[in-house]
Amino acid sequence: MKTPRTLLWLTAVALLLSGILLMQVWRLREEVRQAPAQAKAPAADFELAVHMTRLQQHMEKLYWAIDAHNGPLARFYAHELEETAEAILAANVIDEGVDISGNLRLHLTPVLHSLADSLKSPHWQAMPATYLRVVQSCNNCHVASKHDFIRIQVPARPSWSNQDFRLP
Repeated sequence: MKTPRTLLWLTAVALLLSGILLMQVWRLREEVRQAPAQAKAPAADFELAVHMTRLQQHMEKLYWAIDAHNGPLARFYAHELEETAEAILAANVIDEGVDISGNLRLHLTPVLHSLADSLKSPHWQAMPATYLRVVQSCNNCHVASKHDFIRIQVPARPSWSNQDFRLP
């Protein structure tokens, strides 16, 4: 049988835990309530050109990694592409009334997922066609975003002369 002192202690602990749980529920409720408003607001200080340049650099390095049949390096750059795309998506970029993040989600995201799947066990003969699909998705996104004057293509020579893309 429990003593009155033990029951008092257990009641105090239960009340404390209930209070903490209630505070957590209210905090989460407030975060969920504010999330839609935050998700719709574009990031004012987000520099899209910096992220697009980063995408272009990763695309070029991905190409040379594929060309060298370097699976680990190709997967690394595919992952970097995904991370950079995620940053653009998270920023909810709207430029001159055009939903850049929405266009990226529509055009690039599915192709990047397909690329990542292809690189799990790369069939090197098929990889140039896979890479071309990514390039085309970039160009489709530029057209949809009213920036069709920006055209991405397969690189002719590496811009990065200080990197060896071959397997060690």
